[in-house]
Amino acid sequence: RTIAVINQKGGCGKTTVSVNLAAALAELEKRVLLVDMDPQSHSSLSLDITSREVDHTTYDLLRDPRVMVEDTVCFYMDHLDVIPASPVLGAIEQELAGRDARETRLASKLVRVEETYDYVIIDSPPNVGILTFNALMAAGEVIIPVDPSYYSLQGVGKLRETVELLENETKHSVKVSILVNNIEKRTNFSRDIVMELE
Repeated sequence: RTIAVINQKGGCGKTTVSVNLAAALAELEKRVLLVDMDPQSHSSLSLDITSREVDHTTYDLLRDPRVMVEDTVCFYMDHLDVIPASPVLGAIEQELAGRDARETRLASKLVRVEETYDYVIIDSPPNVGILTFNALMAAGEVIIPVDPSYYSLQGVGKLRETVELLENETKHSVKVSILVNNIEKRTNFSRDIVMELE
């Protein structure tokens, strides 16, 4: 199963969900690959992996046809491998502009290792661009972490529109789940947000 963790709003828990989901699955002895697709590299940093320590990152994986998943993997712990990101990943949108199959580069690389892992978890950046589209095209499932705020609610609506557009244009469908976190159930506002999401 390949699961992308996406929300165009920042600060709603994408990295926390990605890292903890990957670690929990690894603790259950599932073979897990965590892919950091965010130029901020917070998934990598939270696991104490910096781009200076590795030869290749997700930037190289997307940019260079010769770089494969196995060239980029860091072994973090039993059952958990990581493909780290680096700040230079932010330049990939310009570098891939006008190139063929730029939205499916991650999917084409991951398909070669689908027998190696039980789960691939993709941590996405807080925007909808080429990195997010690569995550969506590689995934069969999407988790949208949402905090109880008006802006997060808006982000869910925009992201659902993006997923529908993707399905209409590419015929690639994904199962969407919403994960509400940081809820203070005692407030009317939080309860209203949860009702709206449901």
